[in-house]
Amino acid sequence: MPYPIIDSHCHLDFPKFNPDREEAILRARKAGVVGMINSGISLKGNRMSLNLRRRTKIFMPHWD
Repeated sequence: MPYPIIDSHCHLDFPKFNPDREEAILRARKAGVVGMINSGISLKGNRMSLNLRRRTKIFMPHWD
C-alpha cells in the first residue's frame, strides 16, 4: 500500500500554471498527493492560494 504524500512546498499560484493549474492538481491527486502547501511570495499569491484551498480542498491548512 503506497504512503500518502504531502507536497510541502509548491507554487501553483505562479502564472506559468495558469493554462493547466486544475490539471496539475488532478495529476498530483492521481499520483497519491493528499495535501499541498502552496508557498505564496506576495499578497496576491497568498490570496490566490486561499482561493485554491477553498475550491480544491487539497491545499493545507484546512482552517475555514
